[in-house]
This record gives sequence, structure tokens and C-alpha cells, in this order.
Amino acid sequence: MRLVVCCFKGGVGKTTLSLNLGALFASQHRVLVNDRDPHCSSVAWAALSDQTPFTVGRSSSPGFDLEIQDLPPSAPVKDQLPDADLYIVPTLLDGASFVGYLSTIEILRKQGRPFLPVANGVNLKKAEHRRRLQEPDLVGAVVIPDRAALGSYYQLGETVFSMRGAGVDKAREDILRVGQAIQKRLTDARGTA
Repeated sequence: MRLVVCCFKGGVGKTTLSLNLGALFASQHRVLVNDRDPHCSSVAWAALSDQTPFTVGRSSSPGFDLEIQDLPPSAPVKDQLPDADLYIVPTLLDGASFVGYLSTIEILRKQGRPFLPVANGVNLKKAEHRRRLQEPDLVGAVVIPDRAALGSYYQLGETVFSMRGAGVDKAREDILRVGQAIQKRLTDARGTA
């Protein structure tokens, strides 16, 4: 099975989702997080990690039940995304990020590819965030509130499943909800195939 985490905008949480989903699914599958971004954020994270329950690499490799591809902000050719069972498309709700999100899902829709929107860093006190969540293009999105714990793992080489401390339980619940939404989308897709 292959999941592709993509958005034609940087800084929207692609690597955060890829690594945390890798940790989530590692209890059930042999997982490879394939770091396709030239900045190698996932690889850098793995170098800091003492114990990684999944493999991080720079290319596809046999022997894994699940491959999660962490794509760069601009895929090699926007209309030639790698094949996947599901595309996870994170976005922040600011204008620039949302434009990148819209161009990503437009390509996925044109190609008839299944995708799951993820609204990251949501702050319901902001009118712009509340307004964006009403957009038809975010229907069915998993909403992840703005949480410091989700980003703090980078410097520690950990995920929300190995961290302890304030806010981690809520961040873990957010990733669990994304995992459940992925499972549901994949199950629904198999049912209609």
C-alpha cells in the first residue's frame, strides 16, 4: 500500500504528517517513509532519533507493507504525481498555503485520484480559519488544531507517539483521527472498486 503526502506549498505539515503517520502505522505494518524532498527533513529527523519504529529512506524499497512518500512542495511534474492508494493533502488556512492546496487538489481531481484533505494549525479564534473551513474544497477534511507538540518532535527526533509532556495526548489524538480517516477512505475505495 502506498500513501503520498503532497501539497504544492512548503511548510504546511507534509513531513510532520508523514513521520507521525509512519509511527502510527508501524504497530500494524512494516513502514517506509520515503523522503522525496531535496531538503531531506525526514532523513534529518531519523538521524536524530534513538528508536524509530519505521524506516526512513530516500527511495522506494521492497519488503514494506506501507510506503508513505513525503513529496517536496513542487512535485517533479505537477501533473505526474506518483501512483498511490490515497493522497494526503495538508494545508494551513492562510491565503498562500490554501492556493497551493487548491492547485494540488485540482490536479488530483482531474486525474481522478482519491485524496484526504488535512487542515493543519487551525485556530478557530481567527476569522480567516473559520471562513476557510466552510470552503467546499475542504469538505471531509481532518481538522488539526494549532498544537506546539506536533512541531516540537523535529529537534528531538521523536513523534507524538514517543513523546511525553503537555499537549502530547491531544496531538496524538489528532494523528489518530487522521489515521482513522485514511483507513475509512481506503476501505470505502475498496468497496466501490
